[in-house]
Amino acid sequence: KLTPKKMWKIDTQAYSKIILHAHKHVFSSINGILLGRSSGKSYTIVDVIPLFHTMTLAPMFEIALMQIEEYCKIQDLQIIGCYHANELSEDNQLSPLAKRMGDKIYLECPNSCVLLVNNSKLGKKPTSIAVENQLKQVIL
Repeated sequence: KLTPKKMWKIDTQAYSKIILHAHKHVFSSINGILLGRSSGKSYTIVDVIPLFHTMTLAPMFEIALMQIEEYCKIQDLQIIGCYHANELSEDNQLSPLAKRMGDKIYLECPNSCVLLVNNSKLGKKPTSIAVENQLKQVIL
């Protein structure tokens, strides 16, 4: 598990891609992979790869992860977590699917995080942060 000594940051571009993915598929649950770099006790999410906005099946997720791992080798990045948004605006809890995705990534990257889009904050004023780290350690 993460310790409080680790610091997480998310670049504006990565944050924007998560929010745009959620806005594009507002009536569907969505998920994607967080890519970044680590430096000592600091982790920075520099990009995201939106994956699904429909029912996610394990084989599709496995193939997506393999392709993303190859992309990361070329770009000198790491898979450092995943993000999820539920289909209902009032539902701000991690779904069982998001937990399984997080667990799978955690096996490969023990310092990973899971971000949840807070649907109730989508469409609010720009200063309202709509992504919450379920491990409570991301700095936006």
